[in-house]
Amino acid sequence: MKFKLLILAAFIFLYSSVNGQDTLVYFDDLLFNSDFEKQALTKFIKQSGFNYMEVFMAIDPSISTEKYNRAQLDYRTKFNSIYTEKVKSKKADKKLKIIYDEMHDAFLTQYKERILFNSIFDNGQYNCVSASALYSMALEEAEIPYIIKERPTHVYVLAYPNNEQIVVEATDPAGGYVKFNSSYKQAYIDRMAKAKMISDTEVKSKSTDLLFDEYYFTDTDIDLKQLIGIQYINDAIYRVDNKDLEGAYHQLEKAWMFYPGPKVNTLMLALLAELINEQKYEELKYVGYLQKLSRYKEYDIDNEVITSEFGRIINTHLIENGDANSLETFYNEFVKGINNAELESEISYHYNYEQGRALYNQAKFKEALGYFEQAYLIKTNNLDINNILVTTLIRTMQNNSNTEALEVLELYKSKHALLIENNLFKSALVNTYLIEMGNSYDLSDEKKGLKYKGLFETYYDPELTIDRNNIGRAYSLAGVYYFRKNNKPKALKTINEGLNMAPHSHELQIRKRMIQ
Repeated sequence: MKFKLLILAAFIFLYSSVNGQDTLVYFDDLLFNSDFEKQALTKFIKQSGFNYMEVFMAIDPSISTEKYNRAQLDYRTKFNSIYTEKVKSKKADKKLKIIYDEMHDAFLTQYKERILFNSIFDNGQYNCVSASALYSMALEEAEIPYIIKERPTHVYVLAYPNNEQIVVEATDPAGGYVKFNSSYKQAYIDRMAKAKMISDTEVKSKSTDLLFDEYYFTDTDIDLKQLIGIQYINDAIYRVDNKDLEGAYHQLEKAWMFYPGPKVNTLMLALLAELINEQKYEELKYVGYLQKLSRYKEYDIDNEVITSEFGRIINTHLIENGDANSLETFYNEFVKGINNAELESEISYHYNYEQGRALYNQAKFKEALGYFEQAYLIKTNNLDINNILVTTLIRTMQNNSNTEALEVLELYKSKHALLIENNLFKSALVNTYLIEMGNSYDLSDEKKGLKYKGLFETYYDPELTIDRNNIGRAYSLAGVYYFRKNNKPKALKTINEGLNMAPHSHELQIRKRMIQ
């Protein structure tokens, strides 16, 4: 094989032991190469009434119902001529030998490594996967028990696995039918024991048959469904060699439906890494690959990795191209396809923050405010978003009257109670209370003046940024109001309260001298 993605070896070495993970592939993810394949896989995975030959043939993009029907008829005709009543009455090993030999003569002409199942019916070409599939289907129909054995680069069939253990090695027509007699088993165990690969204790405590089963048949047991997955894995590797990485990935997704596990998981992860490596995400389809990469949490693909990748989407569309609408499209496409609330929050924060920041830098403060508010709702304790939200809010009110500004600030205080802990926001709010206090006393509205005086003093803090001239004006106007009401003590008390906060206020000092 020429599959040489360097990242693959690292992934397989590091992660092949990972067993459990969330679902990596959903049926709706599958990209079919033909209507026939879609129909066959839909029946197999989601419905009923499938047959294995249909699914094995579906991998061929050129397959059609007519072509499949011809192959099915060819198989049925030849199999029926082979598996006659006379053959059915034979002993187990004789029956299997006839089926093996005659199936090989009838269907298998030339071994070729890189072919698909349907080649058997096109030109008689086969490999270990397609021939094992053919024999397995025949054995199943003949009600001969079997299992399929998988090695790292090969598969074969073992008939009568619980007793005779007859190897059906389709890729070796001369010696592919092997029945192990007792003398062969004993000789094999003796060699293993002599080489110290089997301990003396095991030799004494276990039978020859049991030891032979344990040490000779060490390959993985799989079934026909998993064999379909292997065919898709093989086709993916063929496509990688032809530089069709996307096609290879989509074949692996189908392989996962039939044979999920570390092998296909690591192959998919390697291809995903290759597909999005240095990708600028100019095409929407790459968002789908990033969504799928986010499912590999147990393979150390954490939220930080995905968020960093999403930062490249922001950079391409918003920073480089100044296209906020395009970024919105990519963002919406991404978040609808992930099933990770924490990741979605993180991505949403960065999206809203950067959209807001781009608008802020263009002095579009009212438009920016909505994005910043969304980001703030996600991370209310984040200092960056706190400060830029408040700064933007204040900028939106720069042409407002004090009453209008006060209404906005009160609204935000009620919606986002924690904002009052931000001194920038608190300073803006307290200043509006102070100005509203002075305006109320100036209009002889004592009730309203007292209200805003009380609010100001409740939230006042020496650390806040407050215009001392506003303190002088507000408390001076309040003192004058009470002086005119012939309440000199109240007037003097109010002036002194102001001086406690603004001791250098010239206006308050003058009012105090006048009242005294």
